[in-house]
Amino acid sequence: MGDAQERVLGARVAAAFEDSESVYIDRQVAGYVNQIGQKLARLSDRPTIPYTFRILRGEAGRGVVLPGGYIYVTVGLLRQLRSQCEVAAVLAHMMAHASLGHPAQELERVEGVGPEGIREILGAADRRAGVERARAALQGMKGYPREWESDADKLTLLYLARVGFTSEGYARSMESFLPPVARTPEPYWERAGKGEVPLDKRLTGLRAELEGMGLDAGLPCEQQPYAPIRARLGATP
Repeated sequence: MGDAQERVLGARVAAAFEDSESVYIDRQVAGYVNQIGQKLARLSDRPTIPYTFRILRGEAGRGVVLPGGYIYVTVGLLRQLRSQCEVAAVLAHMMAHASLGHPAQELERVEGVGPEGIREILGAADRRAGVERARAALQGMKGYPREWESDADKLTLLYLARVGFTSEGYARSMESFLPPVARTPEPYWERAGKGEVPLDKRLTGLRAELEGMGLDAGLPCEQQPYAPIRARLGATP
């Protein structure tokens, strides 16, 4: 599937997804997230996709990436992150999945969809029909296999280093979801990877990867302070 086709697919899937979600409106917060996301996008392995970043209401720590570069994070997830490099890490991880084509592949893997279902979404006579077909397909998306997560982990570390953020921010973002930190339902890093590898073991492996790749060498974590954004989101200091 070419980029243009995937963007059409993503637009229809995103329209179906947003029908059941509430977008959080705050220009300062949205601008902050978009600025980081677009900086990562320019240096990603797939910069030709016009990435879209949106913030959703909700306390659950959720991140969602759909075909065509549609990326969503919840207010609850942003509240749990404590620095700009952690925000960048979460966005970079979802962009890594987008670069690898995982969202479209996962959609195709849904029972009853397959390549024919993808063609039906793309070839629907009008946008509304395509969105309705995408809505049905969305219900079957369950997450990525562990090996996909491993591939995305490695790309995430590279993306962070390319834009000048410490890749340690990725490990810190995972740590924020380990006990004794208060959890929200379905915490982000446990959803990612389907729980096949316990989060603490995944974190240990990630730190070893950081050291092995030489990406733990003193890059900054805060190019632009995140504390004012956390305050706007109502996060505790």
